[in-house]
Amino acid sequence: MKRVLYWLLAAGLISAASYFYQPTTELAVVSGILLALLAGVVTWSAHKLASGSKAVLKTLVVSVVAGFMYSQAMDIAYSGFAAPAGLRLAMLPEALAAALLLAVIGTFSSIVFLRPKKKEQSNS
Repeated sequence: MKRVLYWLLAAGLISAASYFYQPTTELAVVSGILLALLAGVVTWSAHKLASGSKAVLKTLVVSVVAGFMYSQAMDIAYSGFAAPAGLRLAMLPEALAAALLLAVIGTFSSIVFLRPKKKEQSNS
């Protein structure tokens, strides 16, 4: 149940960011789908990397790569929909903003779901 609520919250955050940034509804949907898929990848890798001491740094690196992937994919989407790119940020700020959003989602997921388990003492 906690995971469902987490992903609903993440989907709401992604949808709001896509809706307010993209100029058309079609691009907002494409952006939301891309960010949701990339958030899944970053969250999965954050869970795999969470055992080390530098897990947040490694998650940030994965997020930056995913941010650049998002920016390139949106270039293709803008070309495919023949949308005006006038209000779009340059590639570097757009990729870093997407990377920050993805890093927050992935890191928060690893904090919420990968808490250390309490060891139960046996009475023997």
